[in-house]
Amino acid sequence: MIVIKGHVWSYDEKLPVPATMDVWQADSGGRYDNEAQGVSAVEQVFINRASVKCDEDGYYEFETVRPGAYERRGVRHAAHIHIRVRHSGHVDCVTQILFSDDEYFAKDPYREYSAIVELKEVERNGKKYKEGVYDFVLALDRVAPESDAA
Repeated sequence: MIVIKGHVWSYDEKLPVPATMDVWQADSGGRYDNEAQGVSAVEQVFINRASVKCDEDGYYEFETVRPGAYERRGVRHAAHIHIRVRHSGHVDCVTQILFSDDEYFAKDPYREYSAIVELKEVERNGKKYKEGVYDFVLALDRVAPESDAA
């Protein structure tokens, strides 16, 4: 088990943002829930997906299994968690969290575009697990409303 936690901030306002995070990942074997062999899309159960709501201080925390690395089209991808952070009036942030200790981290083709997290072993309530911290910063959406002027 791993825990990922942190805060979401507004870049321009430098204030916490009570954002919503869409989270999805592969299982510990590197398989996504929609890769079931011989199972119709209607019968598939979606797992390893969640919607996480930040509190008023922009704090989020979720617990999950550590996803497995996988290979697609001859490219090895390090273990990662996909994240979409969204909040009204801000530009969505879509990225993936990579783990700096993953054996495939150094060669992952998307490493430079990803959020990098160092997992550290911690203990809470007598239970040991690995925890990573990452703060997201959202830009204000500066798209001007359409003008009626012709």
